[in-house]
Amino acid sequence: MERKILYIGAVLALAIVAAVVGLYLGQQTTQPATPTPAQQTQTTPQPAQTTPATTQTPQSSPPQTSTQQPQASPPGCGGVSGEIVAGGATFPGPQYDAWIKQFSEITGGRVKITYNYLGSGAGQAGLIKGELAFAGSDLPLAPARYQEQRGKILQFPVVMGGILVVYNVPEVAYEKTGKRLNLTAEIIGDIYMGKIRYWDDPKIKAVNPALADRLPHQPITPVHRSDASGTTGWFTLFLTKAYPQWNQTVGWGLSVNWPVDQMGVARAGQGNPGVAQLVLNTPYSIGYVEYNYWVTQRQKFDAVGGYALVQNGNDGKFYDPTPETIAEAASEGLRQVAAKMGGFPSASDNWWQVVQLFAYPPRGYPIVGLSFAMIRTDYSGYPDPNTAAVVKCFFRYVLTEGQKRLVEGYLPLPPELAQVGLKAVG
Repeated sequence: MERKILYIGAVLALAIVAAVVGLYLGQQTTQPATPTPAQQTQTTPQPAQTTPATTQTPQSSPPQTSTQQPQASPPGCGGVSGEIVAGGATFPGPQYDAWIKQFSEITGGRVKITYNYLGSGAGQAGLIKGELAFAGSDLPLAPARYQEQRGKILQFPVVMGGILVVYNVPEVAYEKTGKRLNLTAEIIGDIYMGKIRYWDDPKIKAVNPALADRLPHQPITPVHRSDASGTTGWFTLFLTKAYPQWNQTVGWGLSVNWPVDQMGVARAGQGNPGVAQLVLNTPYSIGYVEYNYWVTQRQKFDAVGGYALVQNGNDGKFYDPTPETIAEAASEGLRQVAAKMGGFPSASDNWWQVVQLFAYPPRGYPIVGLSFAMIRTDYSGYPDPNTAAVVKCFFRYVLTEGQKRLVEGYLPLPPELAQVGLKAVG
């Protein structure tokens, strides 16, 4: 019940940012320098050190998908029908599944949409090749690909969410201890660089005094994605901005060269589901997954470990990844975008700068991300002549009524941001 109350508070918090963002929409757009992607150097401040936060008791609530049924199809979509195949990011996968079911209901079953969990990189590639009607991608097109596809692909955010750091350490499992580990960007980065090899490392013990005596001398198995992943992109962008040494040695992107792979101590999973299962099945492992992939298996995770409270080095606090703290971070990230850019780009623009500004906000749970939809400007080569109409009507629903009917773990867009996609689909 408390988690449900937090969710409602999170939605209200995001409503506040809409007014703040609106103050900037009429300003002149500036073009901040683009931070460098993976394998290049970017200067970032060293995260602050602070006293570990008190761990909190988890809250529980049913999934937050609304039971209210929309009354009609989106405007101009009353007679739409057709069958399309889409795919891409696993981060928003459960939300796309819910939206597709809802849209099928309001169109009387005349529309069939299949969304395949492929990963962001494969989704982008499939759309460009004409194999998918639309793609889900947690990062927008990279600058070089954007230039290649300019005028052919439109991209716009559809939802926001948080990425949790999950672990399997039976000795300190939440079910057994009632406590969760505190982790900093430096500790997480050092684990994935192979500098921290054991769970009883002094750095981990220092920020977890209540669990220090329970931490075992067991080797850590880092788990990461095997596919080109937007979840990896946001996770490594957080590390790049929060931990200078990671920025200088690894960088960020859909795929990176993981130092722990070269050491032979890591494991890789396909999609968010694959990473979640590997962590659940591998004692003494650690991984990163979108919030929904924890919440749907919370009892399993808490039986063998749990999720970490992650420090936001900007304010020094350790944040429990609740809907409220994720919403706070997302709101702060959007404020940064509006302040630096004077508003949001259009769907035909390059969004690469937006993700740099949105990531690692000054307050709130620090690992958050946007998830984008990508559509084509021309569907004339697709076998179903109704493909364009189905895609446009689906996203008219997603960006209006669909923003009110979200699965637990996802956050709605403020109206100004939803308008970017609505303008793109007409």
